[in-house]
Amino acid sequence: MITQALASGAETTFRPPIWWLGIGLLLLAALTALTMHLFRNKGSKRFRALALTVVVALGAPVMMLDRIVVSGTGIEETGGIVTTRGFRYADVEYIHVTTRPGARARTVTVWEVHYKPDSALGLASAGRVEDIHIGTLWGVNSDTIMGLLKASGVQFR
Repeated sequence: MITQALASGAETTFRPPIWWLGIGLLLLAALTALTMHLFRNKGSKRFRALALTVVVALGAPVMMLDRIVVSGTGIEETGGIVTTRGFRYADVEYIHVTTRPGARARTVTVWEVHYKPDSALGLASAGRVEDIHIGTLWGVNSDTIMGLLKASGVQFR
């Protein structure tokens, strides 16, 4: 799978490729046609189709706002409008990549971020472990992201 990676100085930004939006728009067109058909035929499923169409209409453009920024000091993922997660390298002792059971009998990849006991984040986070459940954009670019983090001194175990 191909994603868009933009490097500018000491910062690399990963974004979804534009064709992801095309898939979302094709799905939206198909759902709109289905909704129009169901509204003509007075079926009980027409409101479900309408709700799904609205969700896709809002979700397709919002997914294009997803981005992962890897800088010289940390990593930050922004998903959609306001969801943000990440960490500063100076606060991390090491990262352990593992899998966990997920929904519908699937396994999901999780980055266990182990913080240093003397983390600058304060006593509440000193020595704690944070699970980062990686999404599609992060998963597709995982090897590249790991290489950039290793080059910045982050250890993986």
